[in-house]
Amino acid sequence: GRMRAAALLVGAGVAVGAPRDYYVCNMTCAGGETWSTCRSERCTPTLPEDKCNDGSEPEATSERVAGPHACGERSLEPGSFAERCTICTSTARAVLVAARQGVQGGAAALCAAAVETTAAVELPTFRTCRMDPDGCSAFLSRLSTSTCEQIAALMVEGAGRAAILREAQRFCGEELRLRRNTTVSEATLCEAPRDMGLRVMAISASIAAVVFSTQVAPAWLTTF
Repeated sequence: GRMRAAALLVGAGVAVGAPRDYYVCNMTCAGGETWSTCRSERCTPTLPEDKCNDGSEPEATSERVAGPHACGERSLEPGSFAERCTICTSTARAVLVAARQGVQGGAAALCAAAVETTAAVELPTFRTCRMDPDGCSAFLSRLSTSTCEQIAALMVEGAGRAAILREAQRFCGEELRLRRNTTVSEATLCEAPRDMGLRVMAISASIAAVVFSTQVAPAWLTTF
């Protein structure tokens, strides 16, 4: 749950609550599109997700704020689209690992294992989550009953790994996109989750611990 995710961040030795720069970026394109984002990345230089529909860079104005907590005061989600996408697609990857390691109980059980693993392995790597662990665990909790269950349902139905990861990009992008009237793929479609060696091994180890704690015997399977 949320408290466990926050505790995992602290347990990982992450300094929580330390003052850091965070930015509200107000973007304006020559074609008239405007939007705002609240993130740890600076507003300029812009990110790939900030491109205008014609490929040009938007005009960006920046306001420094206290941290992710300040985003809600402006009715903005904390974190860039790319950052939140990575959390979402990493959860999808953890669903696949959970299934390979023998987690039983359908989509809900797969998501529970995947969310706990993402909280332990992925969240501490994100600046937004180090600054606001409660906010990130709430975000992950939301994913667990939306995108994650869609992904897990595909797994239960027998969909292949490649198809599931493609759908994860689409599901995550649709749920998390900040801009509704854009054709910029970097702002609408999440990047595929990358398998990153030791981190994937950590995901597998975390899933194995979840399986053991629920007294479900894991299969000794290889990681992705």
